[in-house]
Formats: sequence, C-alpha cells, structure tokens
Amino acid sequence: MTKWLALCPLLFGCTLELSVADDGPSDTRTQVALVPTTAANDVDVLFVIDDSPSGGGDLQLAWQQAFPTFLQALGPIDLPSVHIGVVSSDLGTKGAEDAAPGPGIGSGPGSCSGVGKDAALQTSTLMTGEFIADTDSGGGNRAKNYTGTLADAFTSISSLGSSGCGIEQPLEAARRAVVNPTLGFLRPGARLAVIFLTNEDDCSFATSTLLGVDTITLGPLQSFRCTRFGVTCDEGGKTPNEMNQVGAKAKCHANNASDYMTSVEATVAQLKASKGDARNIMVGAIAGVASSIEVGLEAPPGGGTAIPALMPACTWPSTNATQIDPAVRIVDAAHAFERHYVQMPCGVDMTAPAVGLAREIRAMLGDPCLTKPIATPADCEAWDTRADGSQTRLPACSMGTAECWRFVQDASCGGQGLRLEILRTVPPPTDTMTSLRCK
Repeated sequence: MTKWLALCPLLFGCTLELSVADDGPSDTRTQVALVPTTAANDVDVLFVIDDSPSGGGDLQLAWQQAFPTFLQALGPIDLPSVHIGVVSSDLGTKGAEDAAPGPGIGSGPGSCSGVGKDAALQTSTLMTGEFIADTDSGGGNRAKNYTGTLADAFTSISSLGSSGCGIEQPLEAARRAVVNPTLGFLRPGARLAVIFLTNEDDCSFATSTLLGVDTITLGPLQSFRCTRFGVTCDEGGKTPNEMNQVGAKAKCHANNASDYMTSVEATVAQLKASKGDARNIMVGAIAGVASSIEVGLEAPPGGGTAIPALMPACTWPSTNATQIDPAVRIVDAAHAFERHYVQMPCGVDMTAPAVGLAREIRAMLGDPCLTKPIATPADCEAWDTRADGSQTRLPACSMGTAECWRFVQDASCGGQGLRLEILRTVPPPTDTMTSLRCK
C-alpha cells in the first residue's frame, strides 16, 4: 500500500477523474492491459511468413536474429508450454472458394502454380513432427521434439527462401491453418498467437479470376490488383476505379464487399470462433503501417509503360532495398482483436517488435504488466469483462473501495515498469478479464 501511495502524485496527480457511465467505458481510451482472472501456461504460436522475392529473405533473417530476444521476453524466468508452427503465404493460384487451382502464372522465382505450399506447417530435420513442441512436463522438466536450441529449430522451419508466389495470401493461409489445423498443433485449452511477417499487404483472393487475363477489367497482372480490389479508401478511393487513379488516398480499410478478394471481416470471424473466447487470441503483424496510401506509376518488371502501383511506406535498409508496402488488410485484421500488436519493419533490428509481441502473449497468459506506455498523470479506467461481453466498472483504489485496482512499480515489466494490481474480496467468475484503458 505504501508503494502505491508513493506513486499517486506521479501517476494520478491525485485528481484523476474516473466518472463514467455504468454500461461501459466512456470514451476511446487505449487498452494497455487485459488481465485474465484465470492464468494459463499453454500457448500455440503460428507464424505466417512471406517467402516472395520482394522481401521474404530480408525479413526472415532479421526475425531469426531477433528470435532469441522474443523467447527471453516471452519467458524471462520460465518459458511457457509452447507449440510453434510456420506456414508460408504462398498458396499458389488456388483461391479460398476455388475447387481447384487456376492456371499457373509467371516462371521462376515469384511464379504461382497449383496450391503452392498449401498452408502446411513447415518441417525440419532438427525436429520430429510438423511443429516445434517445447512444453512443461512437470518437476521442472521440459518435453521437446527438437535437437539443439529452440532458436535453431525455429530458424530451420522459418528459412523459407524468397522464391514463393508473388501474390501472397497470408490471411487465407492463417485461416486454413487455424480452422483446419495439423493434428496436435492447436491444443483445446491453449491460448493462440498468430503473427504475420511480410513486406506486402494480403492478397487472399476468392477465386483465381483475380489472376485472369482480362486486363481491361482487372488491369495489368501485378500485385496492385490486390490493392485495387481488396482495399477501399474513403478519401480518394471509394471504388476500384478510383483506387486505380494516381494520387494520395486516406481513411483506407479492407474492401469486405469485393467481387474478387476474400472478406477480412469473415476471416477474422472464423479465427475468433476457433477459440470461442476471442480474448484468448493475439494477432501480431510485422508489416507496413501507414495512415494513408499513395498510388503512383512504376515500370513493370522487365520494363515497359509505367502502370499503377502502390507506393511503399518505407524502404528496408539492405543491399536489396526491400520496399515495405502499406498492409491495410493485415492491419485491419490485427486491429479486429482486442489483443494485437502491429509494428512497421523499417529497420534491420527487430528487437523492439520481438519484445512487443512477447509482452502481448505474456499478457494473454496472465502477466499483469502494462503492454503499452501511458501518459502521466494517468487518466485510466478499469472494467471487469466477461466472455459474453458484459462489463462491470472496477473502481481505482484511491476511491476507498475494497475491490479496486492500482498501479505497482515492477522493474521486471520493462518500459515504464508498471503492472496492474487488482484487489478483491470475492473471486470473480473464471472467465473474467480486467481491461485497463488509459488516455
């Protein structure tokens, strides 16, 4: 109690206003903690990795170098019981609604044919089975299905190369891997984390019609078709024809009514249904983030007349000068989950994304550390939420109530070193999670 009182002037200024409506949060504060009453130790982590020529190799190597940092942040004392799987964004020319793949397109690296890598979990000679398993077997012992280090095993299954289909379908690959999982990968009682690693936006198409030769309707057979028909912008791009015009466009989001692309909303709904309680899912993305997008003109590969193209949000600092495109559809999908983390991969060092993703997963397992920084003095409110969506306000301890929340300084949390402490006289229902939202 003394520690919390010492924090009062710093965090609250002792004048924090917490007056809110009884039926839910009063504004659009940012959620900085979502703490489950019932902690867990099992988490299944699915990585969906871009292996196209446009940037797969750069991002794969950078993430592999940051992976030990991810593991350390995920389990600074003891690693949770983890299953880790990797799938490629290459699904060939088969759309979500196709009974069979469409004709192949292109040749060599980046070409697309058949079912591609078919959303199959990648395997390795360093492990048995189709995913990494490193679980707590009791008594301080671990059950592992790999040799060497966990980082070595991950590198072996995430080194997908950079010759995969240049029409990437990461959202559809994730949906297929979660809705129809490899036997044993997804455990019924485990939490789920889905992490996308890509330098381009999602191009999950409904049917292979999107890859057809009708250039009058669809435009040149390039990945810009994915933006033109898969994204809509309230300013400058309300229709596919407007999206095809050169210039800046703002307030962009997934086109869930596209005639050619899959609905991001529908994909999100299926992912959420896989766990029953969507709060037990975290979606992360190391992908391009931009408040607006720009369409310009670029010469197609091999030269020729310039055609509409999505301008990059930034350029990766490597000899390949990999362009990072705004990933509107992927970011929309991530933000549809209460637990999400999105970071732009514009630097070779992925330490910050590695730590950020790990903290979100730890929070899902029960870690009460704040996952995002807050302003001081703080303006926050806490609510107990149930799986059915019902909410009950939880007062701050400064209000003198027996059941309340407060901040405690904890250096192990990193960042500002704050964790959420909840005082209770009666245990709440087991599906209760406390959401802390701050300005």
